[in-house]
Amino acid sequence: MSNCEIITSDGCTAEEASVIDFQPLTAEELQTCKPPNNEELVRIFEGHLSTLRIAWLVLGMSKPSLVGMLQEMDDEIGVSMVDRIESAIRFFEQGLSTLNPAFARIVVAGSVLEVTEEAEQ
Repeated sequence: MSNCEIITSDGCTAEEASVIDFQPLTAEELQTCKPPNNEELVRIFEGHLSTLRIAWLVLGMSKPSLVGMLQEMDDEIGVSMVDRIESAIRFFEQGLSTLNPAFARIVVAGSVLEVTEEAEQ
């Protein structure tokens, strides 16, 4: 189980989180997971937002409705929709692979403060 999973589970106390150690990523590691610049990110994100909206609409459809929609849809459009959803999944998973460990590190650092403050009282 990773530190991130331990921290986000219900069983992790501030004391347990506060003793978890981590090191900053190396410059090389940071370079391999460097996010796009703001302009590129907005362009990429806008495309995935519309796909997220389509996915949300699909979740509100019954199975027969979805089958009917796909049946009436041009095959090329259906394949494109699936490709866009797969691309959005990869995009959001990549974002989560950055957000989850950052969240965990912040919780660890905050837990150190909490434990320290409790000890001082």
